[in-house]
Amino acid sequence: MFKKIIIFSFCAFLLGNEANSTDNSNQITTNSFNATIIDNQIQFGYSYSTGWSTGPFWIGIHCQNIDDIAGFQFELPNNLQLLDANGGRAEEIFSDLHHNKKGMILGFSMSANKIPKLQDANNDLLLKIQVKAISGSDLQFPIKAILAGSSGQKLSFDHSISELEIKSDTGEIQLIKVSFLE
Repeated sequence: MFKKIIIFSFCAFLLGNEANSTDNSNQITTNSFNATIIDNQIQFGYSYSTGWSTGPFWIGIHCQNIDDIAGFQFELPNNLQLLDANGGRAEEIFSDLHHNKKGMILGFSMSANKIPKLQDANNDLLLKIQVKAISGSDLQFPIKAILAGSSGQKLSFDHSISELEIKSDTGEIQLIKVSFLE
């Protein structure tokens, strides 16, 4: 009888672990970023001399975070001019959202509010930024990102590349690459 109980317990343990490992496969295992074009009605002209757009467009920065975020810093590359930063979960939670002409964006809360772990994958927009491409030939835009956790520790995230299509007012399509790195 004792052997049957041990064997039954062992089988239940194995089945329980298998069920847990199956359930965890659908969950996010690390923080990650991606980017999207916010508005299909992008208003910019097309410059044939540079081969690139001359007007602003909006990029959505999406964050699928498994940790609470107490603050963030984004630094845009030199070939991308920052015009505005607002919206998303950052504007809802953080009292302080700052950006400058050099492409630095800071978000935090003086009252220690935190952006909670992502519960709804449909609500992963962290922030939207309005930018203008400066370079006519370099269509890659690496964005440096730093995430701070509840205790001030640096949070790690998966490095990702988003390939985005931008349509000019003449109907031409440009493929740009936005990446996030530490």
